[in-house]
Amino acid sequence: MKQIKHSFLIAAGVMSAGLIVLSLVLGIYNTVLGFLGSAIALICLGVFTVIYFTRNNQLRGLVTDIEKQTSGSSPLMEKLRIPALSLNGEEIVWYNSSFRNEILNGRDIYGKSCDAVITLSQIDCARGGYADIEIAAGNYRVYASDIVGGGTMCYFVNTTDYENLVKRYNDNLPVVMLITIDNLEELQRGARDSEKAEIVSAISKKIEDYANKLDCMYYKLGGDNYLLVTDEFYLSVAINERFELLKQVRSIDFGERGYATLSIGVGHGSESVLECEDMARQSLDMALGRGGDQAAVKTDDDYEFFGGASSSTSKRTRVRTRIVASALKELIEGSDNILLMGHRFADLDSFGACFGMFSAISSLGKSAYIVVNREKSLCGQLIDYVERNGYADCVTTPEAAMSLVGDRTLLIICDTHRRNFLDCPELYDACQASVVIDHHRKTVDHIDDAVIFYHDPYASSACELVSELVQYIQPKIGKIEAEALLSGIMLDTRNFVLHSGVRTFEASAFLRGCGAATVTVKGFFKSGFNVYKERAAIIADSHVYGDCAISRTDSADKDIRIAASQAADEMLGIDGVNASFVLFNAGDVINISARSFGAVNVQLIMETLGGGGHLTMAAAQLSDCTMDDAVRRLAAAIDKYREEQR
Repeated sequence: MKQIKHSFLIAAGVMSAGLIVLSLVLGIYNTVLGFLGSAIALICLGVFTVIYFTRNNQLRGLVTDIEKQTSGSSPLMEKLRIPALSLNGEEIVWYNSSFRNEILNGRDIYGKSCDAVITLSQIDCARGGYADIEIAAGNYRVYASDIVGGGTMCYFVNTTDYENLVKRYNDNLPVVMLITIDNLEELQRGARDSEKAEIVSAISKKIEDYANKLDCMYYKLGGDNYLLVTDEFYLSVAINERFELLKQVRSIDFGERGYATLSIGVGHGSESVLECEDMARQSLDMALGRGGDQAAVKTDDDYEFFGGASSSTSKRTRVRTRIVASALKELIEGSDNILLMGHRFADLDSFGACFGMFSAISSLGKSAYIVVNREKSLCGQLIDYVERNGYADCVTTPEAAMSLVGDRTLLIICDTHRRNFLDCPELYDACQASVVIDHHRKTVDHIDDAVIFYHDPYASSACELVSELVQYIQPKIGKIEAEALLSGIMLDTRNFVLHSGVRTFEASAFLRGCGAATVTVKGFFKSGFNVYKERAAIIADSHVYGDCAISRTDSADKDIRIAASQAADEMLGIDGVNASFVLFNAGDVINISARSFGAVNVQLIMETLGGGGHLTMAAAQLSDCTMDDAVRRLAAAIDKYREEQR
């Protein structure tokens, strides 16, 4: 404004001065013309003065109006259709009629704190962009700016209709559920055709009623498979009820035949039904890989699991075993050398499975090595036994194994399917081809690029799987290999008490026929006197939490890991205890060893703490917490499990 003012004054002064000079010159020659020129100069000067002050007042009025508008007191702001609010710090100093009518419902709150509508933190957020708030009047997106001279102006844009539209859109996205009956073959075995039809009809009726409740499109795919298609709204209902269908089907009484269980795979989060169907298949594979009797919900790379409290029902067939063995044999024959590796802190099942595969590979004339960290293994007696009986060169260290890796090196992983649990994860990264043989329930972070992924949660142990595979590679194995494999089976079944199906005893009979001596195998379970004392101290220090026994130890003994696992096993002998947990320190990490007889799924409890394992044997590691914190977190995980199983 000042620049316009100065320019106008200069122009007016120059023109007036020019006219005066012209009048003086004319007055020398003609008096009349001189007076006339002076009069014109004065008139022009007066006109310029009037125009200047008029224009100046207009500009001043415009600036004043802008300042009033910014401060929230102008008629323009009052007529603004969206609610507006002016604050001085936290104090409300002004708002327009739209704010009063729409947000305050006709009330007045001048001079009061803004907390009744919006907080200062939300205003700070709105000042940097916008803030979404929810108040009684609806949902609003708030924008804020500072007022010249102090204060804040807030503008409220109603987004209720938009958010309702988004919610309706999201609620109507497709959801695909694939359902399979886990144990239909077992339920129908030996039944007459009419009885088989009754079994299928009873289960189908439960699924059909559930589909009607969720407003699903229901379709029986044939056999023991079903397809349900619904939307996100009804999926949220199913999740809130934790897939009540699992319990409903399990409650059907088939007498001596037992009860049925379902596996449910859910795919959602995409506009495409085909993409949801593909995710549902992946979810169903995950649910089956974790033992069945549960629902797995997948979106992108995440899974959420519901159920899974009952024991697995075997669905293995020798046909699949033979196919896997044939493919594995071809893969071995096409490799230059083979490395075998188990999980960290290798136990009898891990090393026994590796040694069983070592025997089969050697029978094919291929070079093989078992990679194990001797200092951290839990099966030192078995390793010593193997080396004393003609296999002194079969074991190598992780460091030495790295130098053996070539372009055609095959890595066979036994008794785990998670990279982070391997004895040497770097070795897995270095090998271009890998095979996984495992029986633990599948986790989200499983190895997904294996050439062969032989995973069966219905098997008692990795040694059981290997015992079946080697029969199709070499008809008979040696006594040492048979005893190593039998030790792994005895470890994970706790001397054939848990997970001991028909296939378990068939594999054990095969190993016994190969010369395995049970007395020799039992010797692998012996421990030193220090371990015995540590185990006794852990049990003595235990306490009962519900139907769970919990114990903790601060011992730094090098064999504390063995003592803790053995103590967890023995604590199950306490009357009224269905699960046991032992917490111990290993460096900066607190380890939890969990055991049960099947009434409690310790895998689900350990998964809550970031671990995993099997229904009756699992573990977890907690970092950045004290032992007291770890005990509290374990108790909370047990409470959560109990709440979900109600």
